[in-house]
Amino acid sequence: MSYIDVITLETAKTYLGIDDTARDSEITRMINSACSYMEKYTNLILSEKEQTYYFDDNKCVRVYDFPINSLTSPLNAVRTRRGSYSFYSTSTSEATELVLNVGYTNASDVPSEIIEAGLQIISVWFFSSEKRNDTSIIPINIKQILDQHKRFLL
Repeated sequence: MSYIDVITLETAKTYLGIDDTARDSEITRMINSACSYMEKYTNLILSEKEQTYYFDDNKCVRVYDFPINSLTSPLNAVRTRRGSYSFYSTSTSEATELVLNVGYTNASDVPSEIIEAGLQIISVWFFSSEKRNDTSIIPINIKQILDQHKRFLL
């Protein structure tokens, strides 16, 4: 599954009120960028992938990414769930990396409010670019939606 499966081009075009194909590549780029932004902001991983994390000197690592599908290596790592993160530890002294399969495997499992936030981000970028306005600002209502799903606090 990829970002374009989470927010399809057709869904984005309908949301934007666009029916021609002239800007499909631009909208597709915005879909990918919006999904990437939301992943980094919340640690909700919107499409399935293998992710590598690094054990500290105590052979422990905190993983804020969600959802976690499976452990790839080391197979003896122990997972403890703690609030908004998972804590992994291993007794294997030579282990330096933890490899997990993370991310939603089915687009229908992605929370609907995350998809709505993504569509709103795409809309801001799309219509701001037409007006040549600053596209770096994400409106507060979108951040409020994403904050509800944020997996960590700074």
